Order: sequence, then structure tokens, then C-alpha cells
Amino acid sequence: ANNLVTPTFQMGAITLTSAAAAPSDGVGGNLSSADYDHLLGNQTTVATAISEVGVFRLSATPVASYFGETVSGGTSGLVGRFIPAYLGATGSASLTPSCGSAFSYQGQPMNFASGREPTLTITGYNRGGNATTNYDRGNFWRLSTPAVGSYSSVTGTSDLDVRLASQGTASVVVEGAGDGDGTRGYRWSDEQLLYNPALLPGGADYPFIARIQQSFAAAALTDPDGACHGNGVTCQDYAYDFTDDPGSEVRLGRLRIGNAHGSELQSLSLPVILESW
Repeated sequence: ANNLVTPTFQMGAITLTSAAAAPSDGVGGNLSSADYDHLLGNQTTVATAISEVGVFRLSATPVASYFGETVSGGTSGLVGRFIPAYLGATGSASLTPSCGSAFSYQGQPMNFASGREPTLTITGYNRGGNATTNYDRGNFWRLSTPAVGSYSSVTGTSDLDVRLASQGTASVVVEGAGDGDGTRGYRWSDEQLLYNPALLPGGADYPFIARIQQSFAAAALTDPDGACHGNGVTCQDYAYDFTDDPGSEVRLGRLRIGNAHGSELQSLSLPVILESW
């Protein structure tokens, strides 16, 4: 009763629980050991893991009586701060044709499809592969907003892939911040992509489907605590391919205006020819 040790105490199936001290609206998570057996003696060491991000208090509570007497549970001091084991990334985007619903010309800026702008979704995970929901609460989200990354053409034709360019300055909107699901999204807009025409057309300039990839370096997906995109062991770059829904075919074409001869006192009709390679 006066905080003396009890060297002959022994009891089984003592329940272990965790409660979040921070973030204030956080969940307690799960312990890998739901209970433990107190071995004979005043102290037993228990190895356990917690499934969540944050700062916690751990409690041990006997569920059975001890020779007919109730033994009060005990609560630890603050434990943590715990961080995610790793970050996961997923991306999505699609282009839309600039000419009606079918295609875009080389040299013509291509917009992103409505609601399909480049979007990167980041989720904090524990070692069990489950989302750490507390990571997206208060100041426990530590990853800075990534830059837009880099775009590359992956048509498989080198003559085309080096001619991809972008124009405009990307602006980003953060989606789902602070909603406590362990995930945030980053959506970029105000940018367009285009394929620059070659000086002379060749076989690569027949109509092709724009194949675009957006890439992010591992450093851009690493927070100040070292939690990073990867497999929980190494930090890794991330890249994903745009979808073809709707996507855009790309064609090489031109508008050619011919000459006409006649009196300067008369209006002349000029031939206009639309050509496609």
C-alpha cells in the first residue's frame, strides 16, 4: 500500500490497453500484446508494439480477482512520440484532347481532364501495413507539401519522348487534411503538356497516344522524422503512368494557304489546305 515491491506476486491474463495523450482527438490504437502474464516477482518485462502514431499512456488492468481481492490497474507515464513505419504513395491523372473529343496536335497544349488533374495521395502506415490514422491529425502530419515532380513521355519512341514539354506554373491544393484517416492528397492544376514538333517529320510522327509519367524523388516523400515512401526499410522514388481515360491521341498537322494571281482591283480566293502526317 505504500509503494513497496511485492516479490511473491504472480498473476495471468492482465489486460494491456493504450490511450492517446496526443493528438488530443487521436485513437489509442492496438497493442500487439492484448494481455500479459505477470511472472513471479515484482517486475515483468513485456515486449509490445503499438499500431498508431502519437504519444500514449499504457495501462495494465487485472480482469480477475487476486485470491478474492481486487487489484487496481496501473497506468504508465507518457510513451512516444511514435511515427509511421513508412509512407505509401498512389497517383492518378489523365489528359483530355484539345481538338474536339479525339486528338491534339503536336505543338498544341493539352489540358488535364476535368477532375483528373495530377493527384498524389500519401498515407502513413504501420509495420502491419495498416494506415496510421493519427498521422493526419493536428501537427502529427510531418510531410511538407511536395513539389509537382517531373513529367516524362514513355511512348517508347525516343524521338518523341525527348520532345515533351510543359507550360504554365503549377498550383497545388491539399485535400483531406486533418480528417483523421492517415491520408492526404495533393492536386496540381494550371499546367499544360505538349509535344514539340520535330524540324523534319519522320516515322515517329504518325498519330500516337500520349503516354505520360509523373515522378517524385524519394527526398520529396520523406518527412523530417525520416518516415518516407518505400517498404519500411529503404526510401524509394515514386512514379505512376497517366491513364487513357480519356487521354489524347497526338497528330502532326498543318494549315497551308496557297497563292492566287489576279488584278489588284479584285478580291482573290486563296486555297486553304488542311494536312495531316
